Amino acid sequence: MSLLSMAILLIIALYDLQSNRIPNLWVLALCMSGAVHWFAMDASLQQWGLALAGGVAMFLSALFLYSVKAMAPGDVKLLGALGFVFGWGNLIALCLYIALGGGLVALCFLLFHHSEHPITAARQYLRYRFLSLGQHKSLVIAPSLSMPFAPCVLIGVVLFNYLG
Repeated sequence: MSLLSMAILLIIALYDLQSNRIPNLWVLALCMSGAVHWFAMDASLQQWGLALAGGVAMFLSALFLYSVKAMAPGDVKLLGALGFVFGWGNLIALCLYIALGGGLVALCFLLFHHSEHPITAARQYLRYRFLSLGQHKSLVIAPSLSMPFAPCVLIGVVLFNYLG
């Protein structure tokens, strides 16, 4: 991944942190930096095809997660662009590192959320269990906890570039 792509991904992560939105313009810029990368490598037609296949595979996988309300639409587009930038051959390792980055960020968010809304884990589990058994959707347990995904992606990409 080029330094330009990394800088664009950093900008996307900062946007997502600030506003929980990923601007389409920056996702397009990430795709364009990927195209520049593939041109600079003098990629063959087969490599271009594998890059496009990587983008489509990541997009469709993320689209499934969006359909079950596990991901926002901007994240779907971002992962599709990253699939194109990294290509088919790196998808599994990239996804594992993104999952690791997501786990680290989720742990930080949970600890921060717990410090602001202290409740024991057992009590929280019982409340969620009560909701799932009784289908009580109107009961508010605590303020909503949402986590921007682009910083997780950035951490995963950095881990992939330096450890993978």
